[in-house]
Amino acid sequence: MSNVEYKPAEKVYIQLVRPDSSVSWGFRLQGGIDFSTPLSIQSINPGSVSERCGLKPGDAILSINNATSDAMTHDEAKAEIMRSGDQIIMLVE
Repeated sequence: MSNVEYKPAEKVYIQLVRPDSSVSWGFRLQGGIDFSTPLSIQSINPGSVSERCGLKPGDAILSINNATSDAMTHDEAKAEIMRSGDQIIMLVE
């Protein structure tokens, strides 16, 4: 028997706000239903809005602006992020 305790992943809402659309969000998205993998954060640019807001590589994206992401294609997720303007709210795990 192992002494390792299982801890379920914590779901948290992260709000990203940027001053204007010329400022990059600073994350790279991966996955989507068209890739048969859940949407997640592939990488974070150091010093970016995403890093300052607490996003981390490997975070699973459960929703983008209250739109459930489990049935989104990669391009649909990118479009939802682009429609966000200067504020995104994501539920991540």
